[in-house]
Amino acid sequence: MPQCNRIDLEHLPCFWFDGMKSTDFGLVLTSPEIYSSFEKDVKKVSVLGRDGDFILDKRRSLNDVILVECTLIASNDVYEEVNRVKAWLQSTVAYKHLIFSYEPAYMYQACVLSKIEITGVIDHIVDLKIHFEVKPFKYVTAGFNQEEYTNEFSLFNPELKEAFPYLKMTASGDFTLHVNHNNFVFKNVDGFIEIDSEMMNAFKTVDGRIENRNNRMYTKTFPVFTHGLNNISWTGNVSKIEVIPRWRRL
Repeated sequence: MPQCNRIDLEHLPCFWFDGMKSTDFGLVLTSPEIYSSFEKDVKKVSVLGRDGDFILDKRRSLNDVILVECTLIASNDVYEEVNRVKAWLQSTVAYKHLIFSYEPAYMYQACVLSKIEITGVIDHIVDLKIHFEVKPFKYVTAGFNQEEYTNEFSLFNPELKEAFPYLKMTASGDFTLHVNHNNFVFKNVDGFIEIDSEMMNAFKTVDGRIENRNNRMYTKTFPVFTHGLNNISWTGNVSKIEVIPRWRRL
């Protein structure tokens, strides 16, 4: 039996991806801690005869690629365990939660689109490089907890950046959602309606099937939670609101 079976990985640096811990796959984090900010999407325009450039802000930030270096400490067949890691990380191209053990209060929305590089193999020790494609924000981990309210409520956004929440409103008929000084009108709602401000979509999920409900939302904009206190209330036949606030920072 390999000596690697004797190594306790439990408290070594690691990451979680899609709810699974890297050390459960024998994968230990070896790259430096990452605290860089994200790049703004801007266009620089040069004008003949003028010093400097004009900057046109496209009001968005760009995806980034985070290089994560790891060591795989295999307890059995090394190639089988490498394949397990590949299957875990590359099973989907959808964004999943990525959390590093050195900063558990924040997480990224990430996926692995490029190849996983094997940079060295010695006995049951394998060095890997993983390139995570990440959305241009770090999210507060606790901000993805779903909360439920049956009366008007307030939520405090601890980050300077505005948040684009998910809301599920159990209601029937017509109602108006009030977020701070903004009103959002809904009509002919049958049981409940969901809105995702990040995706700018209104829908209803039934038995895993997503049904379009944008025709039930009569306001063109979507709720945004600004820095500080956000007051949420409603008028009409609403019995419950479930919310995932998605607090975030650059």
